[in-house]
Amino acid sequence: MKQGRLSTYDETKDFDKLAEDYLQTCSREQTKLPKISEFCREYIQANEDTVNKWIEKFKNERLIGAIKRVKDAQKEQLIDDGIYGGKEVNATMCIFLLKANHGMIETDKHIYEGDT
Repeated sequence: MKQGRLSTYDETKDFDKLAEDYLQTCSREQTKLPKISEFCREYIQANEDTVNKWIEKFKNERLIGAIKRVKDAQKEQLIDDGIYGGKEVNATMCIFLLKANHGMIETDKHIYEGDT
């Protein structure tokens, strides 16, 4: 994959507004899931790796907040679509979310019997 010239960091960009504008283009009705890579490429005008480097180097709270908004919107849409995406509630998705987000793991009970 050919890489282009790295974009220049511009701290004057309104990252909050860019996130808001981007999220307006995403929804289930539009069949578009929010994606960090697309937000970075299309709205911030830099690839995701570059944006991550900017976050590490400049610690810009507005940029960090904008990325978090997109991530949170993606998570919420995945949860909603995963659970209510079909005609019935998706039990597998519910189980996964309970395990992943709420620590409700399955345990197996083993009974060992034998000559001791």
